[in-house]
Amino acid sequence: MTLNTLEFLLLESWTSIRRNAIISAAAITNISAVLLVAGIFVLLTVNVERWLGVQAKKTTLTVDLAETADAAKVEAALLADQRVAKTRFVPKDENLRQLFVRQGWDLKAMKYLDNPLPDCLIVETTRPEDVPDVVEMASKIKGVTAVHYAQEVALQLLRLIRGVKLTGMVLSVILALAALAVVATTIRLTIYARRREIRIMQLVGATHWFIRLPFLVEGIMYGFASGVLSAMLLLGGYAYLDEQVERTLPFMQLAFGPEVLALLAVGTVVAGMMFGLGGSLLATREYIREV
Repeated sequence: MTLNTLEFLLLESWTSIRRNAIISAAAITNISAVLLVAGIFVLLTVNVERWLGVQAKKTTLTVDLAETADAAKVEAALLADQRVAKTRFVPKDENLRQLFVRQGWDLKAMKYLDNPLPDCLIVETTRPEDVPDVVEMASKIKGVTAVHYAQEVALQLLRLIRGVKLTGMVLSVILALAALAVVATTIRLTIYARRREIRIMQLVGATHWFIRLPFLVEGIMYGFASGVLSAMLLLGGYAYLDEQVERTLPFMQLAFGPEVLALLAVGTVVAGMMFGLGGSLLATREYIREV
C-alpha cells in the first residue's frame, strides 16, 4: 500500500465520519458503552477470582503421621509432587497447644494430659483445584495415617471460581456480538448515505476491495475512538474505586498496579479496533454489492 493510497483511505474515512457526525457520535457512544460494560465485568471477574483464589489457597491439608513415621521422608515425598507448594511440620505438642488455643482452654492443663494427637504436616497446594488429587496422593504415602481438609468449603470455592469464569466468557461473547452489530449497522447507514458515490465508483471500474477499504478504516477509527474513551473512563473510575476501597475496606485489596492498568488500557483500545474492523467487514461483505 502506497503513501498516497493510505492518505486517500484516511481522508475518505474522516470525510465520511465528519459528514455523518450524528451517526458517528452515536456509533462511538454505543461501542464505548459496550466496551465499558465489558471492561467493568472483566475487572469484576479478575478481582472476584483473585479473592476466591486467596480464600481457596487458605484451604490447607493436615497430614497425620504415624508414631513410627519418618517425617522428613514423608515431607520429601509430598514436595516431590509439583502440585504441592510447601509443607510445614507441626509436632504433636504444638498440635495440642494449638487445639487448646482454638478452644479457649487453660494451657496450664496441658501438662496433666497425655497427648493423644499425632505429629502432622500442614500442606499447601499450588492450585486450589489440586486439593482432592493431593489428598489422594498423600494418603498413599507410607507413614501417613490420615489426611484432613475442609472439603465442603474447598469445593464451594472451586465451584464459584468456575462459575465466575463461565459467566465472564458468556457475557464477553454477548457483548462482543453487540459491539459488532453496532458497528455493522453504523457502516451500513454510511454506505446507504453514500450509495450514489459507490455506484459511480462501480461504474468506472473500481474494485470491490478499493470501495470497501475506506469503510473498514472508518470502522477501525470508530473502534479506536471508542476504545480510548472507554479506557479513560475505566482507568479513572477504577483508580477512584481502588482509593475508596483502600480507605474504607483496608483488609481488601483490588488487583491494581501499572501492569493491570496498562493491560486494561491497551486491551480496551485493541478490542475496540477489532470490533470496529469486524463490524465493518460484516457490513461491507455483501451490502456494497447490493447498493
